[in-house]
Order: sequence, then C-alpha cells, then structure tokens
Amino acid sequence: MIDPAIDAEYNIRQRHPESPQHYARYAADSVAARAALVDGQLDLAYGPAAGERLDFFRAAGREPPLLLFIHGGYWRALDKADFSFVAPPFVAAGIAVALINYDLTPRVTVETIVAQTQRAICWTYDNRALDFDRQRLVVAGHSAGGHLTAMALAAEPRLPIAAGIAISGVFDLVPLLKTNVNEQLTLDEARARALSPLHRPRPARPPALIGVGGAETDGFIGQSRDYARRIGKAATIYPGLDHYTIMSALADPASDIHRDVSAVIAGTGPAAR
Repeated sequence: MIDPAIDAEYNIRQRHPESPQHYARYAADSVAARAALVDGQLDLAYGPAAGERLDFFRAAGREPPLLLFIHGGYWRALDKADFSFVAPPFVAAGIAVALINYDLTPRVTVETIVAQTQRAICWTYDNRALDFDRQRLVVAGHSAGGHLTAMALAAEPRLPIAAGIAISGVFDLVPLLKTNVNEQLTLDEARARALSPLHRPRPARPPALIGVGGAETDGFIGQSRDYARRIGKAATIYPGLDHYTIMSALADPASDIHRDVSAVIAGTGPAAR
C-alpha cells in the first residue's frame, strides 16, 4: 500500500513538475559533450547482458585518475548517455571518466543491478586497454547510483575502489516499500533491508563524501544524514540545490560539489596513499 506522506518524500518527478526540462537539458548537454570529447570509447561491453555497457573518456597524460559514474533513476529509468555532460570538466582537469549502464527494473531485480555495477567496476579495473591509474579508481553515483556506490564499497571480497562518493543517495530501501517506486522494484521488507547500506555492517571503506542538496526533500536529506551517522561521518549539505540541479552543479567547476569531488579524487594520489 502506498503511504501518501512517504511517497511525497520520494516521488521526485511529482515534486518537480519541471523535471522534463532538466532531462532535456541533460540530454542536449550530453550530446554536445560526446561531440567535444573526441578521445572517447562508447558502449564497451563489460558483460553479456544488454545493459552491461559503459562509455570511457580518456584524459591527457599517462595513467590519470578515473572517475567512474553510476547514474540514478530509481533503478528503473535513465541511461549513461543522459549524463555524458558530467565528463568534460573532469577530463579537462586531467581526470578520465567512465559512465556505466545497467539493466533496469522490472526486467531485472535490484540484486542483479548491484551485481552488474560491481562487475563493471572490476571489468574496468582489469581492462588494461583503458588508460588510467589503477590505484586511483573513484566511484561516484547519484540517487540510485549513490545506493549502488555504497553497495560497491561494502562488497566482499573488497573491490578495487580508491574512494567512493554518494550524491543524493538512497541508503535505506525500506521506506520505498510504501511508495510508487516499489511498483517496479517489487521488494519485500527482507529484501529491502538486505539491499540497504544503512542496515548492513559498516564497510571497511565508507564513502569519502556523502552529499545532498539542501533543497531536496526531508526524505533524501534524512537518508544521507542517517547513513553518514551510521558510518561515523557527516553528510555535506549543498544549499539551494535540489535532486536535479545538484547534477548540473557537479558539472560546474565553480560549484562547491565539483570542488569537493575533485578534492576526493586528488586525495587518492600518491601522497595520500
């Protein structure tokens, strides 16, 4: 049963009727980004399933750090091609970027998506044809991608991740049982808990940055604060940003979140190790 009060905290498109304009801008900016990033490899297969594809954008220099980005969309929507716009400012700063796809619910389960994203990380690390520093693979994700980032950091055996960044993440899936989202996820409480970083043991390597927009819902802000508290950190609140504009800010070198993400990547360098 949907609880209208809980659903209102997580029904992002209903809260933001202007969401089609955000998605249209993401798409247009991403087309322009792919045209500008001439040293890119698109739709590399990291596994046999249709959704197991990634784009890799090389940066100048030998063995640059890598930012591997996992898109959101509540595990049921969107595509890596919608987020190519994130790459240009990082590539310009000497950071390679990979953007991954995964199959979507309800065609596959959330458990399958978790496994696919972790396979993508391992495949990227192992693929020596991709030029980046294997000691500086940083995983970042937005919304459902934030959840998938946290799950990757908690994976056993440990994945080859130097640092993780969760933006506007969903760390407790139990509240989603009473929202429209679960119509596609079809979770029960046991599975929701098992898939929730908030209900799992503290990972050996928790996210280096847990960020959320100050203009997001109490549900999303609370998720980031609760998970950060669970792992002994503090969430970073970015004033004025909502669930959509925080992604635009990530691609803006003048923004606080872009600078913070860049600082995490810089912190994986030789001096930090």
